[in-house]
Amino acid sequence: MAIKNYINIIAGLVKSTNRKKEMVNAVFEFEFNNQVIEFDISDKDLMINATEMGKIFGKSPFEFLQLSQTKAFIAELKSMEMPYTEAEAERGVGKSSAELEERIFVNKINGADQGLWMCEILALKFAGWLNPKFEVWVYSTIREFLPNLRDNNEAYKQIVKLEDQLDKLVKRLQGNADFQIYMQLQEKLKKLPYRIKRNNQATLKQYRQLKAI
Repeated sequence: MAIKNYINIIAGLVKSTNRKKEMVNAVFEFEFNNQVIEFDISDKDLMINATEMGKIFGKSPFEFLQLSQTKAFIAELKSMEMPYTEAEAERGVGKSSAELEERIFVNKINGADQGLWMCEILALKFAGWLNPKFEVWVYSTIREFLPNLRDNNEAYKQIVKLEDQLDKLVKRLQGNADFQIYMQLQEKLKKLPYRIKRNNQATLKQYRQLKAI
């Protein structure tokens, strides 16, 4: 991935937080052999655009999904706790087979993010089926870059949430006891940009070290 492309990712993160009025950008583009592959961290489970992955090698992810070993692998994924949210687990709520499958792979036919998307585990298996070097690249990208980007995304969500709480609180403030709550929220809000800056610096350092290898 070119340094220019990484800088664009960081710039996009900063630009994406027009606080309350914009959705937090959670789809990031990385390049392999000058071909873009999208990584979606908007949910708890990372999703990767498998259509873009396969296109690099002239193969379709649907071909991979039809393999007997892939079907067996997906069946095992469905049996894991991974597809359940914490709230669902607490309520003891199960998911149908179709709902579980959508947490593992989903085909988006509308909107900007079209294509077949796979969860991290299945995408890594697909990458290995496509090309060993590509598999290493996908694994390295997830390990080196996604943790900080995900943490940033969560921090931006918290900024939006905190500022929304502050806006509501300001409307009620008339110099009463709510003022202390307001000050506490402001203090939390001040700390988040420093956390984002630290993650960006650490990620850029990791990228430069990776390029130097």
